[in-house]
Amino acid sequence: MRCMRRSAAALLALGSLLAGPPALGNATEPPAPRSMRELRGMLREALEGGKTPGVGWAVVTAGGGVEAGGSGWADVASKRRATGDTLFRIGSISKMFAAITVLQLVEEGKLSLDDRLAERAPDVAFKNPWEATDPVRIANLLEHTAGFDDLSFAEYAHSVEPPLTLAQGLAFRPASRTSRWRPGTRQAYCNSGPAMAARVVEEVTGRRFEDVVAERVFAPLGMTSATYFRPLPEEAATLYHSDGVTPFPYWEVIVRPAGSVNASAREMAAVVEMLLGRGTYRGHRVLSPESVERMEHPATTTAARAGLREGYGLADYVTTVGGFLVRGHNGGMGGALARLGYLPDQHVGFVFMINSDDAALFDRIEKLFVAALTLGVPRPAIPPAVAVPPAVASRFTGWYEPASARRQDRAFFERVAGVQHVTFGKATLNVRGVFDKGTALRAVTPTLFRAEDDPTARVALVDDPRDGTLVTGSDTVRRIPAWLALGRLGAAVLALLLLASAPLVALAWVPQRLLRRSLRGRRRLGVLLWPAAAAVIIVCIPALLALAGEDAVLRIGLFTPLSAGLFMLTGLAPFAALGSAVVAFRRRPDGVARVTAVYARAVACGALVCALGLVVGGWFAVRTWV
Repeated sequence: MRCMRRSAAALLALGSLLAGPPALGNATEPPAPRSMRELRGMLREALEGGKTPGVGWAVVTAGGGVEAGGSGWADVASKRRATGDTLFRIGSISKMFAAITVLQLVEEGKLSLDDRLAERAPDVAFKNPWEATDPVRIANLLEHTAGFDDLSFAEYAHSVEPPLTLAQGLAFRPASRTSRWRPGTRQAYCNSGPAMAARVVEEVTGRRFEDVVAERVFAPLGMTSATYFRPLPEEAATLYHSDGVTPFPYWEVIVRPAGSVNASAREMAAVVEMLLGRGTYRGHRVLSPESVERMEHPATTTAARAGLREGYGLADYVTTVGGFLVRGHNGGMGGALARLGYLPDQHVGFVFMINSDDAALFDRIEKLFVAALTLGVPRPAIPPAVAVPPAVASRFTGWYEPASARRQDRAFFERVAGVQHVTFGKATLNVRGVFDKGTALRAVTPTLFRAEDDPTARVALVDDPRDGTLVTGSDTVRRIPAWLALGRLGAAVLALLLLASAPLVALAWVPQRLLRRSLRGRRRLGVLLWPAAAAVIIVCIPALLALAGEDAVLRIGLFTPLSAGLFMLTGLAPFAALGSAVVAFRRRPDGVARVTAVYARAVACGALVCALGLVVGGWFAVRTWV
């Protein structure tokens, strides 16, 4: 889970809510703290001058020691300090508990990761056009490989007391659970997947999921205050907007297993200890070593079958921080970010939570913990680059489009704006988007690639007879013809430029025509005024989304003036575009310069292109509150 972005694109993605693993890439590393005292000082300094009130943290050292603490305020108004025992929202780290309980039942022979969802939880509605040959299995739910859309705006915004049962939450809007590609091929983060796996746990055990976790996981790990439900205010951190003063209301996540747990840093350190102990916590076995190993590695994607060992496993994924592989999960929601990370080879780990959505601070704190815990430890060896065979380079060179969108309502726009050109060097895979400088990945094998400072491969080349030519890992891009990639992008850029210029041109041109009051004069006025009006309507759609700000979930997911305005604008845009085309393409009125008529027709075509994109992208008369 990551912080709330304020741009329209992020609002469409709801990227701050129950978010998945971050993209590859390493920022500048901070200096390594040389002691726990120095680390605590750096944490205090990191909070100073910012708008994040507090942080709770814990570390597990190589000798098996655990230290927990806090800095800043758990609650600003009451001046209550954040400590290692303060409860924070951990967001999507909650998904790890769904994976752990499923694996416990697998070990007991009561369940299999290959079991079909339709057979294990028949009351959970979903659609999979490939169910006969490629069914949705339990493993797909935990690895996010079922192909489902993420939660809808309305599902994110639905927060009621008393909270819904898990079955009620999953029944609220099942339309988002439609497989968009064959399950077990690509990975796309989906918050309903672990919740459906949790519903299977309820079916197998005959008990409420939260009670199963409390008995099977929380109790053995000594997590006595951890809860899926709203804790007492004096025990928990208050979550804040970016000003560090205005609280967020408590969010009752509609599908609690996806991200609803409240826990302290000290308690979450027990989870780290258990994972470092290969399933055993202080003499008590929670999981087998084999189950922990299965959690850490993906197995249900085309990339995994092609030999890619690292990625998103069963609610456990790997990133590279400071040259070290860090496993675990992150989490976030409005006003909260959390991270659980551990390094099995170095036998160290950490947990921290902040009560803001400051992503820059979040990244800085993670690097501080990794630097402190690996001080003086040699970095893992980086595999040498190997030559890319000419046949492989020839087969995979070309243009690609994103093919694993997290949200279907942004999939079309990603395909247009996210085209990438893939080329090869002697031992490199070079990926360049139209609007970026590009990335060079090093070949580990002829078809597996790593980032420059990454000790493991993270990208695979796959030529799948059913899915096509793919470059895949945590994200998947699919090869398309050059004319489609460039033509579609070019049309979109030209259309947007025309729409952006039309209101300005109209402001300069229309006043001249207002001086002429004849009927013919009004016709002349409409030649450019109609296309400009269509342009304004279309441009206002992302502008309206940008107004949602930090409270986008409620303003978009519920019926509000903003969501009602979005409905009206997206419904009106196609008709306005058609109307502008009718007016612009009529016989040119006398007195209207040819260049003006041509420009008006170009703007009308641009409006039609953008309106078509909205319709194809699922944004026609969109009712986000439904």
